[in-house]
Amino acid sequence: MYQGGSYGSFLIFCLTNLNTSEVNNPLCNKTGNSHNFEYNTLYNINNKYKVKQKCDNKWLKFHPKMYKEQSLEKEINRITDITGKGILIYPSKNHYLLCVNNQYDKIYSTAITSTWQDDTPKKWFNDDRDAVTFFKNLYNGWNIDSSIEFNDIDRWIMREFLSFYMFVAFDDEYEWNLLDTYTNKNLLVITTYELLYDFENCIKKCASYSGIETINNLDKLIELQKQQLELQKHTDKDRIVNEIIDCFLNNKQLKIPELSLIDEAYIQYVLRNNGYELHCDGLNKFPIDIDSLKEKTSKT
Repeated sequence: MYQGGSYGSFLIFCLTNLNTSEVNNPLCNKTGNSHNFEYNTLYNINNKYKVKQKCDNKWLKFHPKMYKEQSLEKEINRITDITGKGILIYPSKNHYLLCVNNQYDKIYSTAITSTWQDDTPKKWFNDDRDAVTFFKNLYNGWNIDSSIEFNDIDRWIMREFLSFYMFVAFDDEYEWNLLDTYTNKNLLVITTYELLYDFENCIKKCASYSGIETINNLDKLIELQKQQLELQKHTDKDRIVNEIIDCFLNNKQLKIPELSLIDEAYIQYVLRNNGYELHCDGLNKFPIDIDSLKEKTSKT
């Protein structure tokens, strides 16, 4: 089980293919996700569980928390009380921005842009409540005409919008730092660091926990994981962005490298929380060093 952005699709692909006769590459070369793979999914619909079966195995993918009013801890407890066992993959503390970037690149922006030709903002307003909230906050909050496509919205608007909403939503969805206090005797917890950088031991641990003594496809899975890791664009973003923030707050010089939209929005979010407001109106190109970043901010 996992929340979006933490490599749950790749983990369940690996577990599903521990001993299959054939291992097909699930990786999408554009985003590095593992969505080119059909897995069985467990849904919680009005507190009733339903399985959507797509392949012939017993592994189930499950997103425990889908709505704000849910508790991640309670949802995990509820399903493991029924199943007796579960595996949770959760972001390591130094993979916060890695997983937020994953959510935005591999899920949100991909889903929105891939359906934009068929789904106008007005249609989204009348459908799924998350999409309703997203588009109303964005289009109405920044007075964007509904005829403007998502990809054509100015970068400064998207940055400011995400700085207000993305990280608050992510923290709530993941109940950030859950692992500091949460324990569950029916749960094996795997971190994103283990999956990315200690892959062999991670897979062996999951197999052993699941009662699987032999792994016939370990070498093939290790090779695929190397390919998967090479496709990840944001693995070092926490270090890079936190260094930028530290240099800003402590008056140290630093060149600012090319950043993702999420990276820029996070800097704006953290600076705001520290009493600095970015003068973002029209600022489509992010400052290139700490001095120019300071020129575009003011103390509130």
